[in-house]
Amino acid sequence: MRRIALVGLLSAASACSLTTYNYTSCDTNADCRDAFGFGYVCGDEGLCAEVEVEPRCERTWPVDLFTRVEDYRDAIVLGSVYDQSSDMPETQASQLAIMQVNDLSGLDGRAYALVECSYGEDTRLDTRTREEAAAYTAEWLADTLGVPALIGPATSSTAEAVYYAAAPADAVVISPSATSPALSTIDGLTKTDEAPGLFWRTAPPDSLQGEVVAVDMLARKTANVAVIYATGSYGEGLAQVFTAEFAARGGGTVTLHAFSDATERAVALGAAAAAAPDEVLFIAAESADVSAFLNAAAVQPAYADLPIFLTDSARDEDVLLDTYATAFSLFDQVRGTAPSVPQGDVYAFFSGAYSAEFAPDVATDSVYTAHAWDAAWLAIYGVAWAAANEDGITGTGIARGLRQLSAGTYIPINPTNWTEVRARFDEGAPVDVTGASGPLDFDPDTEETTASIDVWEIDVDGRGFTTTYTTEP
Repeated sequence: MRRIALVGLLSAASACSLTTYNYTSCDTNADCRDAFGFGYVCGDEGLCAEVEVEPRCERTWPVDLFTRVEDYRDAIVLGSVYDQSSDMPETQASQLAIMQVNDLSGLDGRAYALVECSYGEDTRLDTRTREEAAAYTAEWLADTLGVPALIGPATSSTAEAVYYAAAPADAVVISPSATSPALSTIDGLTKTDEAPGLFWRTAPPDSLQGEVVAVDMLARKTANVAVIYATGSYGEGLAQVFTAEFAARGGGTVTLHAFSDATERAVALGAAAAAAPDEVLFIAAESADVSAFLNAAAVQPAYADLPIFLTDSARDEDVLLDTYATAFSLFDQVRGTAPSVPQGDVYAFFSGAYSAEFAPDVATDSVYTAHAWDAAWLAIYGVAWAAANEDGITGTGIARGLRQLSAGTYIPINPTNWTEVRARFDEGAPVDVTGASGPLDFDPDTEETTASIDVWEIDVDGRGFTTTYTTEP
């Protein structure tokens, strides 16, 4: 088809932008992608036009993805959805995987590309909440751009929003750290090869973490617990799991104190202390909530010698930095849980590559940096499976590919193994992968993985964390 393009100014409301229109008529964005490749959408005039970039999604890899769309017509474009103000380690880890596969000529010469969207609240852009921005950018990626796989987001509440926005466009979502048990069935009770789920994660669900918290408390003779938790799928799900596990193992009284904002958090903090518990369990997906809780507890006499239990969002050096000046006196009363700190050959390779690319940043800047690199490579592998075995590269086809990564020949995730993985996929054969975060053994019915859980304490100098012991999956 011969392309004839013209350039015209848009209406006065957007007179500062230029859009290239094509004389080809269209009904959907997919019509234009089919005709011209990535970067074209169906405009208001019913003609194919170059996409106007969403301000929340201007960061890309390669960096000229939107400014030179003619060079990326055939690229395999994926998306990432993170709060880039707090999740830059995960954002960079996802980008690293794309860079690595492109160093190996991508998939049969087709380059991979990544559009990196941010859902952080930013009044310079709009008035959307985090969840609203996550859903908005996910829909833009999946529907407008036709991205078949989204890497991220970081939290359970945003993951829920992203899934419901992307699933109607048949985009698979792979989160490194959305651990709420409620997400286990968001895409169905049981998954099959014919009907795979579209929500995946490289971190284990909090059903494991909740059990470990209950067992640890009971081993230390904790009888009565006050649980302060943030509303939403993460806080509510983990609080529910802990309460059930604690009761099933003979625990005593559990009082529940929910909060949805700073005022309610302050009220819950006081009400929990008033219940005279042996220990307080604080659950929130955002590290900022953990910091605010510790700083507030530090100035209340009731918390002066009260044991405090935190969860994975608290094993973050930013929490220590934000609370050191005010809450240092509480640090020796704190312990917590989180998926185990990665180790092994795959992690060592990833950690070195990450440091080399993003120095002075290091992989340990986040608990879930390795999980994000794994999530991106899973998307890359899923695309390769779909290209070889499915009717096109779609979210469902990629999800079927993810079901092929927990059996067969053992092949650790590493760029040097890319050729062998593709060769086996070309034969329709599965592979058994281990990532930087550890083994990725997905259950065929639930599509969940398992992992060991660390119980940790804060170092005596208040500058880091020490693993007390690790539970095996």
